[in-house]
Amino acid sequence: MVDKKKTPPPVNWEERRRHPRYKFEVEVNIHSEHMFFTGLTNDISEGGLFIRTYNIMPVGSELDIKLKLPGMKEAEIVQGTVRWVRKPDDTISADLPIGMGVQIQNPSEKLLRAIERYIKRHETMFYDVDDL
Repeated sequence: MVDKKKTPPPVNWEERRRHPRYKFEVEVNIHSEHMFFTGLTNDISEGGLFIRTYNIMPVGSELDIKLKLPGMKEAEIVQGTVRWVRKPDDTISADLPIGMGVQIQNPSEKLLRAIERYIKRHETMFYDVDDL
């Protein structure tokens, strides 16, 4: 008997997202247990951000991210967890940046207000299926 394993369909991230993404580019400093590096954000949402970097941490890694949004007087250190990664050898699309999706853990009220202000002034990049 031949074992015919089905290849799972590609993940449609736009359908899995809880919050719409908004284009957001700013340099961030990232600290983990073993590293310090700089990356550039690609997008932001109420729940997290995508950081463009070749210093990709494993899924589940805990990070401290120094982040400053427009309207904030000074940068804030936020804690995040790597939820997914896109490595250079991932062949999804050559147009997609290399990096990692980071969920923000316990954001301060000040940071949440800054994200909300930013989102209100910008167009979404993706839409949740429930919103269509």
